Amino acid sequence: MPNQHEMTVALSDEEYEALSAAVACGEYASTGDALHDAVSEWRLSRALQTPGVVERLRQLVQEGVESGSAGSVDFDALRMEARVRLKAARSIAANGG
Repeated sequence: MPNQHEMTVALSDEEYEALSAAVACGEYASTGDALHDAVSEWRLSRALQTPGVVERLRQLVQEGVESGSAGSVDFDALRMEARVRLKAARSIAANGG
């Protein structure tokens, strides 16, 4: 695990309540986990703002549309694959990649 650093963060009442609620309902084990996830999402969002990334995604979508029907789709398997890919992308973003 990479080095960890502590930081003090000031949150609005609304942000604090939302964070506390996410931990209380079991979505996260701790506020630290929730903040780590938030930073990972922020990093991924910034990566998508890199010049050319959105245009490349649009190009890939267009290629998919032009390739025709994929036939029947197993949406449970598709969701599972999407979750695996999202987890991998978050891991990459969290590790600075």
